[in-house]
Amino acid sequence: MTNTVIITGWHSGPNPSPGLGVAKSIRLAFPSVRIVAVDYSMRSTGLYDDVVDEIVALPPWSDVEPRATANELLSIARNYDAVLISTLDLETSLLASLRSKEGGWRLLVPTIDAVQLTEKPAMWAASKLSLAVPLTVSIEDVELLNRLIALHGWPLIVKGRRYESFWVPLLTSWTRRRSGWLQHGQSLHSYKSLWKAANTR
Repeated sequence: MTNTVIITGWHSGPNPSPGLGVAKSIRLAFPSVRIVAVDYSMRSTGLYDDVVDEIVALPPWSDVEPRATANELLSIARNYDAVLISTLDLETSLLASLRSKEGGWRLLVPTIDAVQLTEKPAMWAASKLSLAVPLTVSIEDVELLNRLIALHGWPLIVKGRRYESFWVPLLTSWTRRRSGWLQHGQSLHSYKSLWKAANTR
């Protein structure tokens, strides 16, 4: 049986990732386990906690194809003869699709069906709980977002299907609004390929 656990997600600033807390819990339960920390930035402060035995740094998500990163994580788990615990939403979604095909016992992630239940907007959950839901529109490009603004006005919150959200500021002139949305559009487009990969079985 393996004595190594690979844990992802070590950002420990504001809105921290869960990796450090997961690692400390595992260390309390299994003092002799070897913990390998995987992250996409060496600036993630959780990497430098005493609980970590070894660090593996991968390229940022923005620099690689998401499925290639998922396959690389599986490869790392095999190379270390370890189990892998993903603590990042997008990463977990991608790994879930590998779990039944290739990951076997190495990938401690939910099934793809369980992951899909967490997608936003969770209209099914709101319906079961009799909760009111604000107008929600799925968008994948900036032009559709601009039409939504023109039709419904402000304020707006843009949320990713799996993670991330940001407040849309109220801009008084169309010129400022347009330039502001081009900036936000870069973020939307950078996540678009990730959402597409995460939602492809």
